[in-house]
Amino acid sequence: MKVYQKAIQEGADFVVGPLQKQTISLLANSQLQLPVPTLALNHLVEPTNTGNLYQVSLSPIDEAIEAAKRGWADGHKSAFILVPDGHWGESILKAFKTEWKKQGGQVNQHIYGKSFRRSIPKALKKVKTTDMVFMVALPQHAPKIHKFIVKALGEKLPIYSISRVYGGTTNPKRDAKLNGITFTDMPWVLAPDDKANQLQAILQKKGKRAMAQFNRFYAFGVEAYYLLAELQTLNSYQWQGQTGHLSINNMGVIHRNKLSWARFVDGKPQLLE
Repeated sequence: MKVYQKAIQEGADFVVGPLQKQTISLLANSQLQLPVPTLALNHLVEPTNTGNLYQVSLSPIDEAIEAAKRGWADGHKSAFILVPDGHWGESILKAFKTEWKKQGGQVNQHIYGKSFRRSIPKALKKVKTTDMVFMVALPQHAPKIHKFIVKALGEKLPIYSISRVYGGTTNPKRDAKLNGITFTDMPWVLAPDDKANQLQAILQKKGKRAMAQFNRFYAFGVEAYYLLAELQTLNSYQWQGQTGHLSINNMGVIHRNKLSWARFVDGKPQLLE
């Protein structure tokens, strides 16, 4: 709060941040309207109605909702869901289930922990019928879990995932074990436009290793920069951004939808319509 107040006192026309939810909550509850447009780089769990406060993030919840919509649009009616335990995984589970059931789909689920090498095969053996699997896994665990699914349910069963399954840059050796998985990600990663290509070329010169590690965070920074102009005029409530199609609700929360989709083929993401 002190940093924010100092920025205002020194004449800031707008503020980008904070990043941590706890600090955003303090800011949101401090007054009815903030003195300048403020773009928080995260989403609060409970919405607030604080004037001049906007919230944007790379939320996996948006991706989970998109995965449910995509699976349903592809003709699937029942889904088996695999997510890690803890708040992160369970919030994704809730978002997917809510959207899936809203469309009329049936769900079965398994929340796995550190002993997933034993628990997931057991859970998969209990699956009688399912049209698809929604798999959420960290990159270091995704190949092994994918192998369990294929072994138990066959290679032809569609598997959907979120962007976390992909490192963000092409690496066939790393991703060969993920062949067949369909996943969603931001346009910056899967379908960059001319502006994104130009910016990525500049970033590549600064270091390929940094680009590989922080590709999506660079996109998030670019997104925040261009959002500032939009938020100061609010001539529209929807924008096509680098991280997805953006829309803002009456609480100032910006969500991503209409994300890009790809499928791993020969260890490379192949863009889908």
